Amino acid sequence: MNAREIGTPTSGAQDKQCLHAKMLRRQRVWKIRESGSSNSLDKLTCFALDEYTGDAVLGTHGGLVSAMSTALDESDRLPHKRMHSPQTAVTRFTSSVTSLSLSSTRAEKTLVCCSQGNAHNSGTIHIGKFTRAPEDRQYGLEVYAVMKPREQQSLFCTTISRYTQDLFAVGAENVVFVAGGLREQRPMLNIRSNCLAVEFLGEHTLAAGRRSGDIRYALNL
Repeated sequence: MNAREIGTPTSGAQDKQCLHAKMLRRQRVWKIRESGSSNSLDKLTCFALDEYTGDAVLGTHGGLVSAMSTALDESDRLPHKRMHSPQTAVTRFTSSVTSLSLSSTRAEKTLVCCSQGNAHNSGTIHIGKFTRAPEDRQYGLEVYAVMKPREQQSLFCTTISRYTQDLFAVGAENVVFVAGGLREQRPMLNIRSNCLAVEFLGEHTLAAGRRSGDIRYALNL
């Protein structure tokens, strides 16, 4: 029973410490870097989780994309032992990573990730096969495509279709890029606002959330 449950006033910091302790006991928190780091390039900006293996892919403000396992070894279960999970760099951008998406397939996972870009360069998209060596928890990314918009703009979000293999979409400042799948040519969807969220609702339907607050739907992709 904590202070809030018996009606005793408590501060937000105390609540946070109590919650953090509970989560650590239940092994729901993984430390991925030393606490107290002041390097802004190490700050996490996005992540994706493999629903089958528990492997996590992480993106940082500095442009690094790395992977780690959230599975626990027996040594990790020892009391008062909190090991930093080893991370493997899989790709790197020259600007902040804004979004990561892993395919929902069990084998041959596809990873689509993008960067925001900066005042001099447009955002960049990396598409590849995400691989893992289970015996030593080493990860890799076989990048088979690097894409950049023709016009300089930032990239904000990604999604991979659950319905069509290797079909993905990337939301940008004024458009949504759609690529992959069985058909070579895919439309570029003009939405006239920053696209901050994209999701496939079916084999031929895509929803795009705009900064202006409304949602646009694209049919017959």
